Amino acid sequence: MAQDEGCFGRINSLRRAWAPEHVRPQVPRQIVREYTYVYAAVDPKDGRITFLILPYTNTDMMNIFLKQVSEEFSSYFIVMQQRMVGLLTQVDAGLARQVAEGLGLPVPKGPEQPINQGVPPDADQKKYQGNRESKIH
Repeated sequence: MAQDEGCFGRINSLRRAWAPEHVRPQVPRQIVREYTYVYAAVDPKDGRITFLILPYTNTDMMNIFLKQVSEEFSSYFIVMQQRMVGLLTQVDAGLARQVAEGLGLPVPKGPEQPINQGVPPDADQKKYQGNRESKIH
């Protein structure tokens, strides 16, 4: 299973406009910032997906999403929780500790390694896996 969040939005800004010579067009200005956040989890093996469109990205919204995922993907849920808390340690150790305790999980020292296991086919695998021996077949 894979899980991710994304931000979609708009920011209005003024652009050039055509006007007849010697006429200055009246253009009202209002800066608008509107965002929507999408949380999604997918199981490519079974072809199942779940997602939520939420107004914010914060701990409360993530907890709402995790509750939905836990109901729809119960067999995957614990692994996803552990990985998410590990990644949170890179952002804020206190927040990671708070989330781990709220989920009843041990507090990890950091994210599981390697974080990115994707390697382009023509790349040197050692550069993508740090100093560790790569076991990609």
